[in-house]
Amino acid sequence: MGLWRDLFPCVCVLCRSAARRDIDLCRECEAAFAPNAGACPQCAEPAPAGGGVCGSCLAAPPPCAKTVAPFLYARPLTTLVDGLKSGNGRLQARILGSLLAEALRDRYRGEPLPDVLVPVPLTRWRR
Repeated sequence: MGLWRDLFPCVCVLCRSAARRDIDLCRECEAAFAPNAGACPQCAEPAPAGGGVCGSCLAAPPPCAKTVAPFLYARPLTTLVDGLKSGNGRLQARILGSLLAEALRDRYRGEPLPDVLVPVPLTRWRR
């Protein structure tokens, strides 16, 4: 893979600069993604100050034990998601999959990994 990357280096899909990593996203553009810090561990929505499970999940627990959403849905992340949903999407899928895999490793450190990953479906109109 080293020779392949030397011959065909990754280029950031957002700013078109050299990515200098194994995915087509530079560290500067990734740093511009809004982190979903302090989110409810069950639904990934904003949690009360100080962290912990949100009131909605306490009142009506969702069927899943944990939700991993490492970033808020905001620019420039939305550019990748839009490309994934509306175009060929292979490049965006590789980038987003790598970022999600890293977030899963961090979130489940020392614990068994989840049995299933469930994507957020398209709206009925888009299907």
